[in-house]
Amino acid sequence: MTTEEFNMQLELEEVINLKLGTNHSLAPSQHLRNDLGVDSLDLINLVMHIEKELDIVIQDFEMKRWQTVGDMLNAIYRLKHEAAHASLGV
Repeated sequence: MTTEEFNMQLELEEVINLKLGTNHSLAPSQHLRNDLGVDSLDLINLVMHIEKELDIVIQDFEMKRWQTVGDMLNAIYRLKHEAAHASLGV
């Protein structure tokens, strides 16, 4: 895991804990629903907050694929990089 990925995991952990009112330490293997209790409404709220904070767009089909924290992290990391490259015209 790179430093950037680690920092993103910490940021995501903070967002999840804030939105769910919990104090979880996250691991990529944790299941969003089974381990963290994230329901569909929680996930939508998380996505809206992440989109606003990171200035990215997360499509519904993308969000529906997320089962674990790792799925979420990988998608957000990829989308953030795609947005950065698009803004540079790469």
